[in-house]
Amino acid sequence: MQRPWRLTPPSVAEVADLPNPSQPILVDVGQFFPLKHYLGDRFPQVVHVFGTMTYQQPADPTRGLRALTLNPRAPRFEEPARFFSAHTRFYIVCHKAYGAGKLIPELTQRHAPVVRETPEYLVYDYVQQPNHE
Repeated sequence: MQRPWRLTPPSVAEVADLPNPSQPILVDVGQFFPLKHYLGDRFPQVVHVFGTMTYQQPADPTRGLRALTLNPRAPRFEEPARFFSAHTRFYIVCHKAYGAGKLIPELTQRHAPVVRETPEYLVYDYVQQPNHE
């Protein structure tokens, strides 16, 4: 028996047809897994940078997202240092409710332009500052 949640693929309105199709698209882990599960490599520029836009993880590496990354079938997350050294410009897909506390105000303060808005998400075109850690 199929479960109803397996019958509905995720929305791609936030990540489809953005102005620069080769620019990486940074999404949170809750959006990353469904996109990679249902759509595979259809959106290869969609990435999740471990530790960025992720809830605090347990110190124990056998629990949480770190444990999941040990599974060979799990989609690969980008490591922060490698991602930020390789990409100075990328899109950030931010959930309006979950990002309202810290991420949206920070992106607004940095004057990152919104390139797409859906009922749930804002998509920012982010240019990294040279002194980014």
